[in-house]
Amino acid sequence: MSASALIKKALTEKNTTQKELADILGVSHQAIRNKLYRDNMLFNDVEKTLNRLGYEIVIIDKETKKPLI
Repeated sequence: MSASALIKKALTEKNTTQKELADILGVSHQAIRNKLYRDNMLFNDVEKTLNRLGYEIVIIDKETKKPLI
């Protein structure tokens, strides 16, 4: 799943619009639209966005099932 698809799914789950997300992040609605359309977000931006929506990213080792923290 791409970063933009993940964020769009989170927006749907939280019943939040792109405009509301832009307000939460303190950026323009156009900036959010562009980032989601181009799917060119840095990992740090994805993490920050998902965090503001109430999610966290957890990386888990496939073999040991232990989180990488």
